Amino acid sequence: MGQYWVGANNLSLAGSSSLDAIRKLKQAAPDMQILVVSHHDERVYAERAVRAGARGYVMKTIAAKLIGRAIQTVRDGKVWLSESLKDELVNRIADGDAVRAGDELRALSDREMSVFRLIGQGLKKGGIARTCKKFCVCGAGF
Repeated sequence: MGQYWVGANNLSLAGSSSLDAIRKLKQAAPDMQILVVSHHDERVYAERAVRAGARGYVMKTIAAKLIGRAIQTVRDGKVWLSESLKDELVNRIADGDAVRAGDELRALSDREMSVFRLIGQGLKKGGIARTCKKFCVCGAGF
């Protein structure tokens, strides 16, 4: 495809929203093929990354040869997701995209997920508000 592609290596860029970064990259360079390589659980973040504009998502824990294949696949303009994630997505579509028990995180918006992640990092309301204001990931209202 285009002459540009990039691997976004981690979905937690110092509190900013990497999903927003993916959106901005795609806006600035629509032909860019983005592969996210992350330690974050693909079941939680891969679909969000693809919706933001990434063409693939791989966990850092997979074999190096699979990462190489993922890079080639995305470079060629195709989508790369693990086989188990592809199966899960197809099953969700077949089931009418229902949120299954234990999968409630998927129902959160990107903004809610950012706040949830900050809570998990131990931030209190004031720290979350400052982080959101600084990086514009949560919007106003705190």
